[in-house]
Order: sequence, then C-alpha cells, then structure tokens
Amino acid sequence: MTSDNRDSEGKFIEGNEYRIQKGEVKNPKGAPRGKRITTLIEQALEKEHGGRKVAEILAEQILKQALSGNYQFVREILERIEGKVADRITGDSDGGLTVIFKRADENGLES
Repeated sequence: MTSDNRDSEGKFIEGNEYRIQKGEVKNPKGAPRGKRITTLIEQALEKEHGGRKVAEILAEQILKQALSGNYQFVREILERIEGKVADRITGDSDGGLTVIFKRADENGLES
C-alpha cells in the first residue's frame, strides 16, 4: 500500500510535510495520564473490608487454596517467594540450537 506521502514500505518519504523532523516532538506531554490498572489494583488492596485490608484477605485465600491442594496456588506462592524457575533450553555441544516447526492438524497431530 503506497500513497504520495509514503514509500513502498509505508514509511514517510523525505521532505514529506507529515514526517517528524529531527528534534521535533509531536506529543510533548506523552501518553495521556490516566490511572493504570496496576495502580487501581494497588489502591483496592489497601482498602478495608470487614475491618481487614483486602490484601490480607486475598493472601489468606491464596494460602487456603494452596493448603487444600490446588497446585496453581502452590506454584504462585513458590514463585512469589523463591522466584520463577528459568526455562532451560540447551543445544548441541558446539552451542548451536536447532528449532524445527511442524504443522499440526486440528487434533494436534502432525500432518
């Protein structure tokens, strides 16, 4: 897709009136300031519910689930305490790694 203002790769061409010039800032204030979801969750965790902080109640529920044998919660606790275990990928003795992609049908079988 090309137009009068763009090259064959879709980039603005030199001398184009819409191209941002070196040192020019088109959005000086940056992204619009709004509350990120992380900020909202952090604020919610600090609130009280039934005389206790929501974070305390949530931690207690996670521990109950782990103690009842729910492996997902056990893993979550261990990763929070010990850190997530790194995935290990090894290659040949010369340091090379060969990756082979194969197509699978809708049943997950190689075609």
